Amino acid sequence: MYKIDPSAALEYCDLSYMQLSGSNLTNANFKGAILIKTQFKGTDIDSADLSDAKLNGADLRSAKLSNAKLDGADFTGCLYDDDTKFPANFKCENRSMFRISAEVDLSNLDLSNCHLNKAKLKSANLRKTNLTNADLRDADLRNANLRGTNFTDANLTRANLKHCLRDNNTLFPNNFNISNHSTYLIAPKANLSSRHLNSANLEDADLRDANLKSTNFDSANLKNADLRGADLSNANLSNADLTNADFRNAQNITPEQVKSALYWSKAKYNNDFRLKLGL
Repeated sequence: MYKIDPSAALEYCDLSYMQLSGSNLTNANFKGAILIKTQFKGTDIDSADLSDAKLNGADLRSAKLSNAKLDGADFTGCLYDDDTKFPANFKCENRSMFRISAEVDLSNLDLSNCHLNKAKLKSANLRKTNLTNADLRDADLRNANLRGTNFTDANLTRANLKHCLRDNNTLFPNNFNISNHSTYLIAPKANLSSRHLNSANLEDADLRDANLKSTNFDSANLKNADLRGADLSNANLSNADLTNADFRNAQNITPEQVKSALYWSKAKYNNDFRLKLGL
């Protein structure tokens, strides 16, 4: 058993996976300690000695480390957020750490087994992220890009998935009923009529033959999107990025719609429509 108090002597101890969230460990000695995936969420370790500690995958969200000794500490894979307080000269970007925040890009990362309960990930890019067995209880995933995300065996209890993007490659836990959540299926022949997909990250999206009537794509990322055969009647493409998007055989699309977008000349069109666009 370890004594957990503000001046705890825990040097070289193995505290991996231990729950220390919210504790007062402000002057604790963690020198050389093994702290792999230890939970320090909201923990006061403001003046603690963490020199040479192994903090791989630890949860440091909202933790206080402003005056901590961090020389030689390994922070690879640590989670932190905008409320985590590090020393002034500490550079997170040089430590292979993961920032947990709204609109952050965590695509293609391995976050399996991570403790992300109450994570604020609204509009985050989690495309093809491995969240197998992750704890996402009460997480805010509204408007997040979940295309190709792996949630196998994850805990999504009370997670908010409203208006998130998913596709046929998104894997949810067994017995998780996605129909209980107001999500957007990004797939061929999908019905997204009148949906608000403004600013959505739809890069590489497969929307062949989809119903996109009156869909709002304002400022959306449609790079490399496949929209062949889709019905775009009255769809709003203002300021959308159409780089290499494929509109061949798209239905009910007008030159005015296309020209309201960005990089529209770099998209693919039928030859007769190219003439209407002056290309």
